Amino acid sequence: MLPGNVIGVRGLGLTFHDVVAMLTVGRGGRFVGHGHDCVYVPSGDEPDLIVAGSRSALPIPTRGAAQRPFDFRYAPRLFTPERIAGLRAAGPLDFRRDVMPWLLAEVNLAFWQRRLGPDSFAVLERRLALLPPNGAEVMHGLRRTASDLGCDEVLSLDDLAHPFRGRTFADQGAFRDELVRLLSDDVEEAMRGEADGALKAAMEVVRDVRPTVRAAVDFGGLTAASHKDFVERVGPMLAFLSTGPSAVRSCQLIALMRAGLLEVLGPQARFTAHDDGFVGHSPLVTDYSVFCSDVVDARVRRPDIDGDAGPLAKKQRDAGAWRPHVCAGDPAFRTGGVDVTTAPYHPIAADGSVERRMYVLGIPTESTRWFMQVGIGRPGPWGEFFRDADTIARAALDQVELTGLPAADGPPLGACDMDYCFGPQHPDGASLSEY
Repeated sequence: MLPGNVIGVRGLGLTFHDVVAMLTVGRGGRFVGHGHDCVYVPSGDEPDLIVAGSRSALPIPTRGAAQRPFDFRYAPRLFTPERIAGLRAAGPLDFRRDVMPWLLAEVNLAFWQRRLGPDSFAVLERRLALLPPNGAEVMHGLRRTASDLGCDEVLSLDDLAHPFRGRTFADQGAFRDELVRLLSDDVEEAMRGEADGALKAAMEVVRDVRPTVRAAVDFGGLTAASHKDFVERVGPMLAFLSTGPSAVRSCQLIALMRAGLLEVLGPQARFTAHDDGFVGHSPLVTDYSVFCSDVVDARVRRPDIDGDAGPLAKKQRDAGAWRPHVCAGDPAFRTGGVDVTTAPYHPIAADGSVERRMYVLGIPTESTRWFMQVGIGRPGPWGEFFRDADTIARAALDQVELTGLPAADGPPLGACDMDYCFGPQHPDGASLSEY
């Protein structure tokens, strides 16, 4: 990837930002100015052009500026763990039919809270108790109430993630202008903040309720068809909308586009092998294609134990100690994630036995569970990942009959003394001596 080449990039997520940074500031370039006044000053060692593309043609949206305290906990009104537990008790769910309406309702509540005045939103809150219990009807009732109170705006997660769906463009310039407008508007929304801005506050809800989404999805909570749809479409959409860069990074992308160093292809972008390189184009943008000497794949691949060539995964797979999780159905769905028990997450072997001396947590279990790929820890209360790790640590200590770590003077620490290692308080507020 020498200076003077045209470099293609597949994917427009967070890894795309890292690749672009390596090819610009990593080559000695620099950004000057702030916000919409940001300008890129090249070093001369950059590629002539960076050409990026994805199916949606939308770079990952910007996270709202931080405004909430570190120990903030969102209290859902409609998309509650109790509601999802009740739905799941009836059997495998269809996420789009059974779960998504309640998630969308919760997202729009946060949006309307900032679009309506305090008095009007108080009226809306009082009417929540009168909503139909049927998920298929809940958004209809909420939209009608919000409209009666003066707000006809409603958020669609599908529309936010796919703003160019159903559109074609006469040329690359028309698409570029529309994309820069969308990115600039998104930066403006992000600068309003994660708490004060209506759009970004709503997207933070998607992030805040991940544990409840997991409660619906993990360990076969969905039908095989719905789980496949979730893994391939719904889950990536939720992650895309709730896991974005700072406004600074988005402003830098806009600066690179305006400087003529970055071109984003239109929807359904493709990179096709051609001679000694690749041709990038979008079938929905007329008369534009570009030759790339190299293409960088900036997509994060879904873990798949069947194709994992890593020595650890290969050894466990070949020995039959690990198997992929399969959702029963007609047809069944082979997720590719390691099949594990519930906490403390022992792997299930190919013959159905459980290996109780081993634990599997995180990325290898993606698709068996959901959203293991991104760390979401924050100071203060522990998130689910930390709780899972703590559960595994306790189970492992039980296996070797240890209750704590050796003290400096020799005697072992008791259960109450584990505060020495983990701090005086358990993340949920109870001392470790209560466990």
